[in-house]
Amino acid sequence: QFEEMTADLLGRSELLLDAVLQSAELTWNDIDQVLLVGGMTRMPAVQELIGKSSGKEPTVSINPDEAIAHGAAIYAGIILAEQGDPDIILTDAGRKLRHTKIEDVTSHSYGILLVDSATGEDINEIMIAKNSPVPAERKETYYVHEDGQRIVEMVVLQGEDRDPANCTEIGKAVLELDGPKSRNYPIEVVYKYDKNMRMDAIISDPKTGASKSLQITEQGRLSNAEVEQEREAMKDAEVS
Repeated sequence: QFEEMTADLLGRSELLLDAVLQSAELTWNDIDQVLLVGGMTRMPAVQELIGKSSGKEPTVSINPDEAIAHGAAIYAGIILAEQGDPDIILTDAGRKLRHTKIEDVTSHSYGILLVDSATGEDINEIMIAKNSPVPAERKETYYVHEDGQRIVEMVVLQGEDRDPANCTEIGKAVLELDGPKSRNYPIEVVYKYDKNMRMDAIISDPKTGASKSLQITEQGRLSNAEVEQEREAMKDAEVS
């Protein structure tokens, strides 16, 4: 009866596995090992689903309740090893971590609000797509929509949908032009997303050099000062 009650959830999980692989442009042949994370992966039905989908026997040697915490500790060690922390690089584990590479990617798509010249409708033009390797940067030239414009507004959107109504506005900047401009006057936009998960959005007039910029940090992410404060508080902690 329990398996019947969870059949729908398992089916959705299978679809999600396929979606994740497709998004990463990978197949199961590219995966060396499947690690189970989270207490629900103890369910035989979950293990059977993953084995059937992947064609690989899931690894059960790691405690699924502790896997995320261990992974976070390993990731912190990799960062410290890259920074040359002597407490890390002088250990056997630290020397191994120095050769471990983890590729950060964007967790969302970031776009700009534009007007479709053919339909007159507002659209979300994605500048940096979800799962783009970090750091990421894109530069585009857009054009004034109407004759006589004196200002250009840059609205930064978060979301994958072309319809801005289904996205979240996360920033806005207004660039004042040096007088009224005719339609199709060029405007440059640059998005830069760095390894600290901070994005710089810059709008500029390439003919005059005037520009406006925004700095956007993902909600819930600690500032550099807060990170340093937490690091000092945790420097004597050990994970076993």
